[in-house]
Parts: sequence; structure tokens; C-alpha cells
Amino acid sequence: QLPEIRGLDDPGVLRYAAAQGRVLVSADRSTMPTAAETLRAEGDTHAGVVLVARERFALSRRNPGLLIAALAHLIDTHDPDQLDNRVTWLSPVSPT
Repeated sequence: QLPEIRGLDDPGVLRYAAAQGRVLVSADRSTMPTAAETLRAEGDTHAGVVLVARERFALSRRNPGLLIAALAHLIDTHDPDQLDNRVTWLSPVSPT
């Protein structure tokens, strides 16, 4: 976690990411979607949220391959503006 976002609430993290032009990748499916919707309802924008279901990617620092492949696929198949102000669930990709 970046020192700049420690202690920020979810809308603050989204605002920080937006100011940096970054899409937020998060496994926080309990509060982050609500924060993104609240921001939009208040007239703020964000660069997008990509939600990751831990159980679908077996998240581990020792084995990030599935997550990296899915993120690479998302980047390859979407223009950045397609993620603006949206919450998107990341899907695993089939190995080729």
C-alpha cells in the first residue's frame, strides 16, 4: 500500500487514484463498489474500479500469474475510458 493512501477512506482512495489517472484494482468487494457509486452520485469521477474475487484468483504474493494474466487481458481489450466511473469484475482468462 502506498504511504499516500494509508488512512484514507474508500472515496479518498478513489479520488487519489483518479488524480493519478489510475484505475483502482481492489479485492474489497464489500465497501468499494458502494464508495464508487457514492462518488458518482455526488458528481465526482474516478478512473474505474476493477474488483478481484480472491477465490477466483487464489491470490498469493508467491503466485500472481493468474491475476497478472487477467489484468493484461483487460488492458489489451479495453480502452482506458471504457473503465471511467465503472466498477468491473475481473474475469480469469483461459491459458492459451
